[in-house]
Amino acid sequence: MKRLEKKFALVFFMALAFFLMWGWAYGNDGWTSPENKSSHEETSLTAGRTMAKTSQPDGLAFFKNHLNKGMTQTDVVRLFGKDYKESVTEQAGEKCWTYYFSKDPNYQPTAPPYEVDQESLKSGKLQYQLSIVWDGREIKSYILFYHDNGRIKELKEKFFAGPYPNE
Repeated sequence: MKRLEKKFALVFFMALAFFLMWGWAYGNDGWTSPENKSSHEETSLTAGRTMAKTSQPDGLAFFKNHLNKGMTQTDVVRLFGKDYKESVTEQAGEKCWTYYFSKDPNYQPTAPPYEVDQESLKSGKLQYQLSIVWDGREIKSYILFYHDNGRIKELKEKFFAGPYPNE
């Protein structure tokens, strides 16, 4: 009986080692792969306000890769948190959420949520300002404002046909 238990234990630990190594090599497990840990730490967004260790190119890629057609308000809250400012768009009167991403935990916007906080972006106090427009409970479009080489730039993505209301 003990011999059978030893064989079972050996097979069990070999299988466990195989699956851990396979996950490590391919990054499929989300917790043993050093690549997964470092990329998550570099692009994680906490409380919808603080950008942890993210440079602008990595941050832009994060937004491009994580804001997708069909996302619901629940999905966005899960991704960025509940620390957003709600407003209504001027052109179409649609609900809009604005998130402010700053490395400074004491950051306070110097402009209302329906305007770009240019002062904070230019001074470096604000890293990104994200405005999400909703179509019911699904994401309709977003505009991400950021500072690059002395200019405020924007990254736009829309998930509907036709032009933006003001174009």
